[in-house]
Order: sequence, then structure tokens, then C-alpha cells
Amino acid sequence: LAVSAMGGKEHLTDVEIAEAIASQVSQILPIDFLEGGGSLHAFIPSAVKPLFEAYENKSWTGLPIYKDTYFNKEMPEWTKAYKNANSYLVGLAAAMNEVTGGDKYTKGWADWNPALVEHLLNGYFGGVSGTIDKLFKMGETVFGDREYDARNFLLLNSVVKNGDERTEARAINNEYSRLRKERDTIHKRLRNYERDTNLGIMDFAEKIDFLYNSPEYERYQLFELYRPDIDGLYEWLQQTTDPEERKEVEALLNTVKKALIDRVNESRKGK
Repeated sequence: LAVSAMGGKEHLTDVEIAEAIASQVSQILPIDFLEGGGSLHAFIPSAVKPLFEAYENKSWTGLPIYKDTYFNKEMPEWTKAYKNANSYLVGLAAAMNEVTGGDKYTKGWADWNPALVEHLLNGYFGGVSGTIDKLFKMGETVFGDREYDARNFLLLNSVVKNGDERTEARAINNEYSRLRKERDTIHKRLRNYERDTNLGIMDFAEKIDFLYNSPEYERYQLFELYRPDIDGLYEWLQQTTDPEERKEVEALLNTVKKALIDRVNESRKGK
């Protein structure tokens, strides 16, 4: 973490670095007080922890178990499973939803979340459930019905680690939120400086000039360049009801955010 921060790979505030260090130190204590981002996780008995995680929609890694956004609240539960979920459970949930009055966009009375069921099975039956789940996913991968993912292969999943769409999306959104917060701060400061200068308070003219020539202002300009496209995509997300269209818009939104982040990182290197 220290080398990554000093090498410019992590753009964390002092508070965020302190939290990351505390989280790592906490892992070597008898009780990991910061497990899953803190809160009550460390004090939940193992017997009910899978249920508690399912209730919070947060696994022990801190990642969501299923997609839960403002835009999919009224959608059938099976549509909220990530692509790595067990396809047989997803198919069964979709079929039961359909035969009980639902469809791709409507909830039936037998509407249940396959990602939560898979999480509970693996949480309570551990190795047995996990092994069966991976055997199915291995077979689907071999026959071309599932994208390759090392986590779905027995033994290989123990030595090869990789992220998924949740990991990447969280990293992109965290960095984007950090940039947006900085943009809002710079925008407010600049607006107040300009207002007071227009009122004849010339002490702020020098501060405006300093701000215009700062790295923060360069990042502010880059954010403003991408902001209309990002805001437009968020508006599109609010209007669409098609799950496939929503998936495409979310992917495009992440792509544009990542492009912004890449441009900002280049500016930090003086490019």
C-alpha cells in the first residue's frame, strides 16, 4: 500500500490511507473489527453470518452479493444476479417467476434471488456446496456456455486471484466519487473567489490566479469536459426499463468514467 501510494498508483487522502492501514492491521487481531468495512460484522456469530450478509447484501469481502441499484428496484430478483452466479439457480428462479405470473420485467409471486440462495448454500454447506457449484461452472466454461474465470475452477481458484465486474466497478466509482468531490470543492471555491473579486475585494485575485495554475484546476477542467456525457448517461439509466439496455448503458457509463480517470492520471504524470 505504501509503495503503491508513493508510486502514484493510489490517489488516496490521508484519512483513506489511514483507514486502509487500520483495516490491514485489524486482520491480524483475534477479532477483525474492520471486517467487511466495519460495523457489526466482526461481532456476528458464524452461525448467522451468512444470513446477516444476505440481509445487508454485502459479502465478507465488502462486495455486493447481487446488483442493487435505484434503477432495478422493481425488477424480478433473478435479473439482479451477477454473471458469475450459478446459471442453474438463475434459470430456476427465472422459470419460477414466469410460471407464477411474472416475466422479464415483472415480478411473479415466486420471486426469489438466486445470488442470495447461492451465497447461503456456500455459507452453510461450505466445501460441499462450493465444490458442486464449481464443477457445474467448470463444465459450462469447457462447453463454451460461460466466460472463463479462474475462480470457477477447482484448485486453480486457490492460486489465481482476479477481480470481477464488481471489483472493477467499485474501483472506478470510488475514484470517480473522489474526483467529483474535488470538483465540487474547486467549483465552490472558484465561484466565491470570483464573486468577492467582482465586489472589489482584490485579495482574492491572487488566489484565483494561483488556483488557475494548480493541478487541481487541471483535474477540474477534465472533469467538466466529461461531466455532460456522464450526467446524460445517468439520465438515460433513469429512463430505461429494459434490463439489456440498462446493462449496456451501465457498461458505457463505466467506460466513460474510466476514460476520465485515465486522463486525470495522465495529467498527474505531466502528460
